[in-house]
Amino acid sequence: MLNGWGDMILIQPALRNFHNMISAEGPPPHITVGCNWIRNFPYPNVPYIQEVRPNILTLKELCSYDIVVNLTPVHSQRTAERSMRDLFTEILRISSDYDCDDPPSISPNPKKVRKLRPLFDQLREETGKKLLCANWKSRLNHKSASPELMYDIVTRLYDTYQPVIFKDEGTSQIMQGEIRRLNAPIINLSSVIYDYHDTIAALSLVDAFISVDTGIVHAAGALGIPGVALFGPFPPEAHVPDYKSIVPIRASYRGKTCNVPCLELHKGCAEVNYSPEDVSPCLDAIDPADVVDGLERITGDSHYQNSISKLYSQSEKTSKEAAYVY
Repeated sequence: MLNGWGDMILIQPALRNFHNMISAEGPPPHITVGCNWIRNFPYPNVPYIQEVRPNILTLKELCSYDIVVNLTPVHSQRTAERSMRDLFTEILRISSDYDCDDPPSISPNPKKVRKLRPLFDQLREETGKKLLCANWKSRLNHKSASPELMYDIVTRLYDTYQPVIFKDEGTSQIMQGEIRRLNAPIINLSSVIYDYHDTIAALSLVDAFISVDTGIVHAAGALGIPGVALFGPFPPEAHVPDYKSIVPIRASYRGKTCNVPCLELHKGCAEVNYSPEDVSPCLDAIDPADVVDGLERITGDSHYQNSISKLYSQSEKTSKEAAYVY
């Protein structure tokens, strides 16, 4: 059992290899995965998982299984030397000769892609640019970056990329207020997002991403979308060692009480006295130039040489698109 959509994506190769390992010795196992929000399970209908169900079980239901594996300890055992995938493999007791070159892989819902594609094509045509998913908000503030950091980054990339966001309704409203305050050239597409499968479909239609949210990072990595993952409280090695399309950028913050990575899960940031309202300063220690260089490195782009944007007046489009919400 495990919580977190991104975590469910990261564990996928371990589940696949676990199924193959048991099947090689006898009848294939009947694997049931317990997670929250089962309708958002990111890889439904795969042959190595027979059932997805909520984490909450009655005692009778729990006793109906021959083996119950608790995967939640990996949240507190991640280190710079051991990725979450390594920990999953150890807990499931998968043999050391399993296929290590086997990164997570997911496919978007084709119906949702068909529904969203006209909007994304329209944005490319109207802006003359590629689309960049820009996300500075995590579920917890101490894992979030400031909107000012993302504004600095997307401004440097604006010749080539039109930044967009797609988040859940509550978070989207907060981010839209930050977009307006900064007059940032970011288009909010959150009104077309209703669940995680919409997010996956939307990610499949962008050209690149920059994100602090590992739910987006893992989905983009499993889709093969190039981008940059920003890390503060946790080291990149705990999340993205297997994704060839992702460049991890690690904060090098040194504060009065904390030297990142602190590995703090839920309590918050010591530098802001664990205030749930304040963003941790560690992610803002990241140099925007490093993020731009990382994105150019993984995509092969050089935004300084893009000529398409010359067809448009940047000053006009910046003020117009800052309040553009779909």
